[in-house]
Amino acid sequence: MNALTVNEIAQAAGGRILSGNPETVVTSLAIDSRVVTNDCLFIPIIGERTDAHQFLPEVCEEAAAVLTSEHDAAPENPGRAAWVRVDDTIAALSAIGALCRSRAMIPAVGVTGSVGKTTTRELIAAALSAGKTVYKTNRNYNSRIGLPITLSEMTNDYDCAVLELGMNVPGELTDIAKLAKPACCVVTNIGVAHMEFYGSQEGICHEKLSVTQGMLPGGVLFANGDDPYLRKFAPDVPFPVVFFGEGEDNDVRAVDVRLEDALARFTAVLGVERVPVSLSVPGRHNVLNALAALAVASHFGVDLHKAAEAIGAYKGYAGRLLTTIVSGVTLIDDAYNASPASMKGGLDILTQRGCAGRRVAVLGDMKELGDRTDDFHREVGDHAAALPLDLLVTIGSSARYIGEAAKAAGAAFDVMGFETAMDAKDALLSYAKPGDILYFKASNSMKLGALAAAVKDGLKDA
Repeated sequence: MNALTVNEIAQAAGGRILSGNPETVVTSLAIDSRVVTNDCLFIPIIGERTDAHQFLPEVCEEAAAVLTSEHDAAPENPGRAAWVRVDDTIAALSAIGALCRSRAMIPAVGVTGSVGKTTTRELIAAALSAGKTVYKTNRNYNSRIGLPITLSEMTNDYDCAVLELGMNVPGELTDIAKLAKPACCVVTNIGVAHMEFYGSQEGICHEKLSVTQGMLPGGVLFANGDDPYLRKFAPDVPFPVVFFGEGEDNDVRAVDVRLEDALARFTAVLGVERVPVSLSVPGRHNVLNALAALAVASHFGVDLHKAAEAIGAYKGYAGRLLTTIVSGVTLIDDAYNASPASMKGGLDILTQRGCAGRRVAVLGDMKELGDRTDDFHREVGDHAAALPLDLLVTIGSSARYIGEAAKAAGAAFDVMGFETAMDAKDALLSYAKPGDILYFKASNSMKLGALAAAVKDGLKDA
């Protein structure tokens, strides 16, 4: 992080220093009291369940500075920290993030979309790293709260940055895009996640394309040309659009696509260049993510053959098709998040992989799908019914419709249902045998990632 003084922080956030030295230097930001260090600024966030101001008495003994929106004067025991009063800690965090972004002069790539943001971010970073020093979003810091922390860690020591930009409510993406100031943006696709907020996929598409409202002059939008909504509405943005996809009308396209044990092999065509690509992350859908990465690499002048090699070396990210083998059982942890499209795609990957034993799909509730939640879960069940699975395990009240629809559609496999993730642990450990593949997929709040980890630990101990 570029160092900031307490005085600079107070000025940026429109705050007032209550106590401490205005010249105290801060070199990191924290919103989690458990990771506070003696050089950081702690920003207490008021959430739905917890008001982090309650941690200030202990944090002020460790941190260099703290923000507060609940004190008008310094407490009797301010600790070693400087205290800064602000009206709203989240707004102050954004203002501090904007200050940090203004000091990092490197160009940034903004990545958004309904499905595949993180994998696309990682592939773009890999492709660019073949010719440049790249900073990228760490963890899942891609929101109104997380992005300012990401920006605080971005410095001029890098050549460029790849920033994941997420959204939860209308208007959020525009705000964080204006904070990120990307030189170009990538939109991966338009799905049905967050349908409860936007009403339709067309509404989601317009919200995703609002990312361009933060793009700098001279920017370029890279959009999935195989997505009908992006194909229709992306040309309306006031920037040049580069389409990527498998269709012949795309500017960057894939030809000769084939799968080998669920891993895609294809040739990327960019103008007169033809570049062979072999992916190490499973699923045909990653062809599109890789094309986005190559399109961005080309825009930044990176050698495309070197970029393709770097993309091919990428093996996955925690919670996104991360594969481990324990005691002969293959575990595929894809449980970070879920939508109908990504869940059906994940099931396809499960059945495309070579398997000496049995294929087990462990599927949990998909959240934020609005009034059609039950229908979307049944849609996944209809898709699963035609696949060569041996066991379907559902977790949660909505996911049970996946199992019901699969059986109603004539599925030959067995179905087991549980209310919570850990309820299924013992059943999975009793069932799993060497040669089996267990695939885990759900929205993050269903905690199937923790279930996958618990099953992995149980297999180690068996």
